Amino acid sequence: MSHRHLAVSTSLVLLLALSGCASAAPGDAPAEATTSAAPTEAPATATPSSVPSAAPSIDPADYTCETILPAATLAVFAEQEADGFVLQADFVERSRNFGSDLVYFVDFGGILCQWGYPSGAEPVNYGFSALTADQKAERMARLTEGGFVAEETDRGTRLVNADPASFPDTYLFTDGYWFYGSDSDVLEILVTNVPVS
Repeated sequence: MSHRHLAVSTSLVLLLALSGCASAAPGDAPAEATTSAAPTEAPATATPSSVPSAAPSIDPADYTCETILPAATLAVFAEQEADGFVLQADFVERSRNFGSDLVYFVDFGGILCQWGYPSGAEPVNYGFSALTADQKAERMARLTEGGFVAEETDRGTRLVNADPASFPDTYLFTDGYWFYGSDSDVLEILVTNVPVS
């Protein structure tokens, strides 16, 4: 069973390496950020005040547990399907029964997903939703109280468990959105695939 999980994990790491190559294009995304510096010259006119007031343009409800993942990741999961590695349809219900805070992703209008084996061993979990500034402050405070450490990144505020070796869940908060992955690799796949930053 750990062999199966190793196959999925290894494949995800390879996908990240490939998306790292593809993120050479996202490396150009900072160039787009510099391109948006051109609109900072336009701010001299009077447009700047309208730019900050723009609401999030992506609706998490448009995503499903499958469409939020890149095709290459879905292909890796499909390879494991014969061994029983499938999308767990009851994950949200189980999370509610356990009183897990992860259900806030669904409660805020987004998605919460789990792929795994019937045994439940080391699944791949992830979530994505929009959230208000108040919800963001509350969620971040709750996670920090629970032992997560915040670090600023170019994409937003990342929260990692103080003991990632035994509990690698990772969160990322951006303007208007938050992401969750059962480890940093899963989170990276989501963030790379969803253009919110």
